[in-house]
Amino acid sequence: MRVVTLGTSSHVPTATRDTTSLLVRPAAGSPILVESPGAVVRKLRAQGVDPRDLERLILTHDHTDHIYGFPHLIHALWQHHGRIDVHAPPKTVETAVRLLEVLGLGGEDYPELAFHGVEPDGEPRVLFEHAGITVRCVRSEHPRTTFALRFDEPASGASLVHSSDTRPCAAITELARGADTLIHDCAVPHRFFDLVGRYHSTAREAGEVATASGVKRLVLIHLHAVLGFDDDELRADARASFGGEVVVPSDGQELIFER
Repeated sequence: MRVVTLGTSSHVPTATRDTTSLLVRPAAGSPILVESPGAVVRKLRAQGVDPRDLERLILTHDHTDHIYGFPHLIHALWQHHGRIDVHAPPKTVETAVRLLEVLGLGGEDYPELAFHGVEPDGEPRVLFEHAGITVRCVRSEHPRTTFALRFDEPASGASLVHSSDTRPCAAITELARGADTLIHDCAVPHRFFDLVGRYHSTAREAGEVATASGVKRLVLIHLHAVLGFDDDELRADARASFGGEVVVPSDGQELIFER
């Protein structure tokens, strides 16, 4: 399993960071796309992925920065007659369907879309299995109903948890227990807590979750970098509460799982 951080920014992109999305690439089989923000087709092609090869898409919630590129993804697949399974909380499914209806994107000229609305709760549940990877979800702590995700590939032993947008919460700590890598919401260094602390996590808080769950590596994502802090400050803030590896990825960076 390989994972690429297609985008790493919060809802406000910068010159070098676009809104958050992930590409999960199994050892064999088609990739899994997590989120569909802007320019997602270009980002997939930059990774050598033909959008027509997509079979699974996860939309963790329906805040604009996680879903606004979904209609364009489908529009770019005009005259492609494959199938994409879309997994999301029920309200997010409703939003995705309405976007397609408003823009007239449907019918025989577009791929078959199978929507799977799953209401997450505080206990992990299997979302689906695909290409040797089992995907589980729990509910994060965010104003919209949101998936936190765990990807396990038993054949390689690789395991990854992605918090999506969240405050620190026990459900994600438990979901990440025993995983190799935790990709956690990190909007800001802790000195900016008062700006985002009701809805998102700071680097220090992400480190606390990583320590409590026992992961080896913490990846900080969904960065509100327009505030002007740098990557070194984020790393130092996270290392104040976590003794493992801390990664502040760039857009398009691949995460390697070493065994």
